[in-house]
Amino acid sequence: MTPVAFLDNSWQDIRYALRMLRKNPAFTVTAVLTLALGIGGNTAIFTVIRAVLLNPLEFRDPDRLVYFSIDNPRRKVQNASFSLTQFTEMQAAAKSFSGLGAYGRPDNVTLSGIWEPETLKAARVSANFLDVLGVSPIVGRSFLPEEDQRGGRPVAMISAG
Repeated sequence: MTPVAFLDNSWQDIRYALRMLRKNPAFTVTAVLTLALGIGGNTAIFTVIRAVLLNPLEFRDPDRLVYFSIDNPRRKVQNASFSLTQFTEMQAAAKSFSGLGAYGRPDNVTLSGIWEPETLKAARVSANFLDVLGVSPIVGRSFLPEEDQRGGRPVAMISAG
């Protein structure tokens, strides 16, 4: 079949399909909705799979990161945080890890100053938290070890978001 004949046949098939769709509007609406739902569902699923499974975390060596938490089924406690004392002891005893950083549960805090107070989501982290993740601030500096001690200067880091 020559390219010209193929195009001619294809054009005839398209015209016939459009005539049939115009002749039966209920079928046309059903077909269009089915295609729209199928394409939309596939797009949504692929977006989630791509974000969760295919894109690597934006950290240095994400496959080497480990998360620790406390589970105590007798007290019905799951995914609890370590106390400062427990974390300090773990950090001193951890010989198999290149670093151990702490991340507290996110909480709402109020930012106030010369403008209207604003509620923000914040989390306490150890001074070496960004070093453990292998990231650094775009502007400014990371936390200093002396700021991680009791009575240390209160400092904050603001995300770009």
